[in-house]
Amino acid sequence: MLNFVKSFLMFLLFAAIALTLHQKVSNSICGDCATDHSALSEHSKLPPKSASEHKNKYPNFRKQTINDSYGNAVFSFSERLIIHNKNAAIKYPDSLTLVNKSIFDYLNNNQQKELLITGSYLSHEINSNTNKNWGQLRALELKYTLVNYGISSDRISTSSKLGNFKYNSEGNYAYGLDLKLQDIPLENIKKVDFGVANKVLYSKFSSKSFIPDNTLKEYVSALKNHLKKYPNKRVYIKGYTDNIGTRETNHWFGMQRAETIRKYLIENGIPKRIIYAKSRGSRNPAATNTTYEGRSKNRRIEITLK
Repeated sequence: MLNFVKSFLMFLLFAAIALTLHQKVSNSICGDCATDHSALSEHSKLPPKSASEHKNKYPNFRKQTINDSYGNAVFSFSERLIIHNKNAAIKYPDSLTLVNKSIFDYLNNNQQKELLITGSYLSHEINSNTNKNWGQLRALELKYTLVNYGISSDRISTSSKLGNFKYNSEGNYAYGLDLKLQDIPLENIKKVDFGVANKVLYSKFSSKSFIPDNTLKEYVSALKNHLKKYPNKRVYIKGYTDNIGTRETNHWFGMQRAETIRKYLIENGIPKRIIYAKSRGSRNPAATNTTYEGRSKNRRIEITLK
C-alpha cells in the first residue's frame, strides 16, 4: 500500500513538471499567439457585426467589366473608369494599357465584332457649345483613347443614356461608362469595308529599323478578313513624302515606304501576287507643307483595294 501511494505521488509530481514545461515552451514559441481562452469565451458572447459595419471595413467595389450582347462578362478589370461632376473628362485607371490591349486583341481575333461605348449623364450635363450631353462626350473621349492605341474607329460605336445617379462626396462616379462587345450592325458593315479598302497609314517610317505600330497590326487582321470576303481584289500601295528635298530623293523615299509595307503584308500572310507598290513622292499632298504638322500628314502610305 505504501509503495502504491509513493508511486501515485511521483506520478502527480512528474505531471505537474510536464505541464509547467509545456506552458513555458508554448509561450516561448508562440508568444502572443497563445490562445487566451477567457478572451475567446468573452468574444463569443459579443453580437455579430452588422452588414454595414462589415462593408465599411471591407469595401466591396464592383469590377469594370466588358460584356457581350447577352450580358456575359468577356473581360473583368479590378479598376473602373471614373467620371466627374465638373466636366466630361474621364479618370483612367492604372490598368488602362491592359484594358486597351484586351479590347485590341479581341477585335483583331473577332472581325465580326465591334465595341459599343455608352456614356451616362444627368439632365443638366449638356455642353453649351456643342449641344452634346456629357454622356456622348465621355463615350467619344474613350473612343479616341482606344483609336490612339491602334483600334480602328470604324469598329467602335458610341451612345449615351440619361441617368439618375449621384456623385460621391469627391464628385466622382464609378459606373458612368458601359462597354459592350457586339456584332457589327448591318448598317456599319459597309463603313468597315470601305475603311479597309481605303486606308491611310502614318507609321514611323523615319526610324532606322521599321517597327510596325498597333494601327498597322490591326489593319493586317482586317485586310485578311476583307480578302476572304472579296478574294478577287488586289492591294495597291502608294508611298508619299513631304516636299523637303529633291524630286528624285522624295520618289526614292516614297518607294522605300511602299516597299516596307508591301514586305510586311507578305510576311503576315497576304499573297505576294496581289500586292502592288509604287511611289508618288511629294505629289498630291494631303495637307500644307508649310508646317510640321502638315508635313507629317504628307509622309504617309495610302492603301486601296480594287
